[in-house]
Amino acid sequence: MPLLSVIVPIYNVEKYLDRCLQSVIGQTLSDLEIILVDDESPDNCPSMCDDYAKRYSNIKVIHKKNGGLGYARNSGLELATGKYVAFLDSDDWVEKEAYEQLCKEAEEKDLQAVYFAFQRHNGTQVIGHHTLEKTERFCFGREQVDDFLLDMVGTEPSFSSDVKIHPSSWGAIYRLDVFQKNYLQFVSEKVIASEDAIFQVDFLSKVERIGYLPRRYYNYFVNENSISHTKKEDKIVRLKRFIQEMEMRLSKLYSEERYRIRLQRRTQHYFRIGLHILMGANEDKSLKEKLSKIKMLCQDETFRRGIEHYPIAKLPLKHRLFCRALQYKSAFFLYLITKMK
Repeated sequence: MPLLSVIVPIYNVEKYLDRCLQSVIGQTLSDLEIILVDDESPDNCPSMCDDYAKRYSNIKVIHKKNGGLGYARNSGLELATGKYVAFLDSDDWVEKEAYEQLCKEAEEKDLQAVYFAFQRHNGTQVIGHHTLEKTERFCFGREQVDDFLLDMVGTEPSFSSDVKIHPSSWGAIYRLDVFQKNYLQFVSEKVIASEDAIFQVDFLSKVERIGYLPRRYYNYFVNENSISHTKKEDKIVRLKRFIQEMEMRLSKLYSEERYRIRLQRRTQHYFRIGLHILMGANEDKSLKEKLSKIKMLCQDETFRRGIEHYPIAKLPLKHRLFCRALQYKSAFFLYLITKMK
């Protein structure tokens, strides 16, 4: 039984796959297995996966019908045999000591998950980073883990950013037995946006010992062709589905008073994302048509619930402006501040 299973879903990343896999093969932790999930990739990735499996005995390959990122991860979980499991997107890469240090921390403190920081990369240089806190953070017991979970759902009104703890599944290593004992699986990102955040609620609601290390072990490649950068209006529907799905899950775990303000902050964040998607998808349309689309977004009940009885005055200025514009359905003002960004 290897200490760690690394699951790599693969689709249309021929240009980046070697960089990704070499970062795993070159890990200082040797006791790991690598599971490559070819999600019916239309390029040369399937044969590249088979070539890697022939060269390295700890690499397994799954060739499956295309179903998306979430379902590809589920297929990898079925094959995983490690004590811990990690997820790595195939256009990203990890620092060489990452998995050894994370597993060491998990083993020494008997943690069921260890989260970490990451940095954004454009392929030639770091262009940004995300660090939760400057010091290590450990949560023992349901109360502390619940605080961590709710921080991941959304931030308090006065917090400077909508995001405090990034929910991407690749941002941690996890005990595999938590998946197996609780039959945890990923939902499809083709149906619900931010499938990772849904997964995090499912996982964190089942554990009592987690940690966070403020070290940037993961390099997130800003790939404009990835699904997270898609600017099609149907993504707004998936954002709304996420809010509805998240509310259903949180209502089973907490009182509405406990989670409401966190979910509202996330809803406000998704309203702004939806606005940018709308502008990108209608770039060639007239101003009148754009304003009409924005007006419809402002009238959407899912997004309007994000500001209902919310203390907007406590928000940072730029966030407050968006919420006031949503409150008063000010399409032209939203158009202007979106163009300014």
